[in-house]
Amino acid sequence: MPLMLALHGFTQNGQTMMGLSGFNALAEEHQFVVAYPYGVNTSWNVGVAGGSGVDDVGFLLALIDTIATKANIDQSRVYASGFSNGGFMSYRLACEASHRIAAIAPVAGTMVNATYNACFPTRPMPLIH
Repeated sequence: MPLMLALHGFTQNGQTMMGLSGFNALAEEHQFVVAYPYGVNTSWNVGVAGGSGVDDVGFLLALIDTIATKANIDQSRVYASGFSNGGFMSYRLACEASHRIAAIAPVAGTMVNATYNACFPTRPMPLIH
């Protein structure tokens, strides 16, 4: 099954994103797995001051690997969506992990200059914003 990473906004958490997104009902109806990870201190490291300083790209890639050991996911169909800060993070995943992320669908978040300046995906990235 495909996997959707649903990334929360700044000051939110995975539980909030679950409530806002409605992805659980869609996942059940359309047969995909959805994960709602929590960023450190309710933030994702998107390359701007004031956010998390941890390796969130590494964390999210490790999360994909962990989920793959517990659920039958198709690792060629891993998607990321996020709201606000989570949207910024989905752009960062598109740039730095295009070998693992099939497409992104950010909401109310764009690409910061730091991400843009370091954006060298290995292939074109499908995107709906």
